[in-house]
Amino acid sequence: MTPLQVPSPASLRSEVMDDVVRQLTRLSDIVRHLAFAGIACIWVLRSGGRFGPVLTIELTVAAFFLICALGTDLLEAGLRVVVSARGGTLSLDADESGMGWRYWIKGSPERVLLFLKLGLVVMAYLWLVAHIFGLIATLQVT
Repeated sequence: MTPLQVPSPASLRSEVMDDVVRQLTRLSDIVRHLAFAGIACIWVLRSGGRFGPVLTIELTVAAFFLICALGTDLLEAGLRVVVSARGGTLSLDADESGMGWRYWIKGSPERVLLFLKLGLVVMAYLWLVAHIFGLIATLQVT
């Protein structure tokens, strides 16, 4: 009978952090796709004016938030390229960190940009919903 193999805390922490980084990367991809889908919604919901398409204030603010979210995504990708070109990585590594504050700070720029991008997309969709509810209200009045 072989004894039960218990993984070391460092290897277990490394596996968990690798999984966290994979899930955050997947979330970043989803948020990017939502930003592009929001721009497509703005294109569909714009009203045609006499001299071209007209964007209401709600659609303009939503477009601003979506463009900022895509800019944040570009900044996140650029930061990842710069850090990896210097030989580092933005992912969390349990090998060289230990349990100190540096362990949590190491992946912070990527996480901050991800959650900023997520917040911008949420704000844009709130403005899109406000525009849609405004359209519904005007259809019920007339």
